[in-house]
Amino acid sequence: MKRIFLDTEFTDLNRNTYNIISLGMVELESKRGYYIEFTDTYWTSECSQFVKETVLPLLNAGKEPNLSRMNSMEAVDAMYSYLASFDDDIEFMVDAPHWDYPLVIPFIEQFKDKLNKTIVFSNYVVHDLDRAEAHVRISDRLFETMRRHHAFDDAYVAATLFEQLSEDFEVFQSFKIFPTSKGN
Repeated sequence: MKRIFLDTEFTDLNRNTYNIISLGMVELESKRGYYIEFTDTYWTSECSQFVKETVLPLLNAGKEPNLSRMNSMEAVDAMYSYLASFDDDIEFMVDAPHWDYPLVIPFIEQFKDKLNKTIVFSNYVVHDLDRAEAHVRISDRLFETMRRHHAFDDAYVAATLFEQLSEDFEVFQSFKIFPTSKGN
């Protein structure tokens, strides 16, 4: 099973009204990733002041490889192509499932049968709080060259932290999505 760290940026902290702005995915072993900035899912006026000041200025698709600006329908195809490039089933790893999953699942539902892979959604937490300082130190070092609150960079840092300090994390499987042909 391929572990793919996933992060999203979104308009505000109201789960009834928030919308996706960007999505970053980074596979644990290879660090091969994909980044999408959505062109049709939000209006700047919907964004909180924090998002306007911190997240929106970091949007940069089209300026770097594997970074794409696209509408929702194109994003479905792009996500499918990225996930289909892996031979194994997929395990998405997130640190905030209550925020990320509701934004991503509608896209995956559109291609799950075509993908024909089981997709597991898991979240991770640090279970050894005595090691929190090591996590902060490594995270701060990584963010010296990366951007906080940028979906791709956040996913990359999470994958790197998990790889370097995996013994400090506990993984909880939330649920699975099966393609119709695989059953449950």
